[in-house]
Amino acid sequence: MLAWCEAMGIKHVTVFLCSTENLTRRGDAEVAFLMEVIEHVVAAGLVKPEPTWQVQLAGMLDVLPDSTARALKDAAEATRHCRTGAHITLAVGYGGRQEIAEALRELLHEAGSEGRTLTELAATLTEQDIAAHLYTAGRPTPS
Repeated sequence: MLAWCEAMGIKHVTVFLCSTENLTRRGDAEVAFLMEVIEHVVAAGLVKPEPTWQVQLAGMLDVLPDSTARALKDAAEATRHCRTGAHITLAVGYGGRQEIAEALRELLHEAGSEGRTLTELAATLTEQDIAAHLYTAGRPTPS
């Protein structure tokens, strides 16, 4: 898929690998198999001597098995200096509502540290304020 994206000039890709719902609603064997696929195929397949895609992560890695979280973090670190301009976001342990809750939590902490009240924040809150705290902050809006 990434070779096709490269050929088409697509520079930003998000792949939803495993939602938080999958982690809680699937059987242990099914989740273990999925984590193994993520560790061995996705993470290892993106880390090359000269990676062509910079790996970015979206989701709660702390809900994943340690070996999966480590493999994903290692892939992100190993591709950190990729200079092709191509970015792949791997959504693992991801839930849309959970992302919004985390973004709002960060926004509230930020406003509090600036001395702003909840009323002040509510009066000025914009979509851009929330977007600045999403996992994809600083990247094009997924479409």
